[in-house]
Amino acid sequence: MGVRIATQQDVPVLKDIILSGLSNDSVWLYCYPSAGRSEAASSHVETVLKRIIDDNSKNWHCYVVDASKTHDPVSLAIIQSLHQNEDDGKGVTEQIQRGE
Repeated sequence: MGVRIATQQDVPVLKDIILSGLSNDSVWLYCYPSAGRSEAASSHVETVLKRIIDDNSKNWHCYVVDASKTHDPVSLAIIQSLHQNEDDGKGVTEQIQRGE
């Protein structure tokens, strides 16, 4: 197995991985009662993934775990690196709203 930074080409496979994992999540089912397989849920996950994987995203990182023989993505990790910036007083909420 290998770990690498996700690319936009990974989005369809990563979306399927996320949706399969969310089908049993109670909060997700509350928001998307059709067990996460609705078009709205699929579109939402895809939009969020594209935003996180975007090269300009400084505060979000997506890593992919590839299968050792096929090199196909089998898992992912999304890391959020927002932090309280004491120098200029910008809090995490403000950073999110500004897309930093």
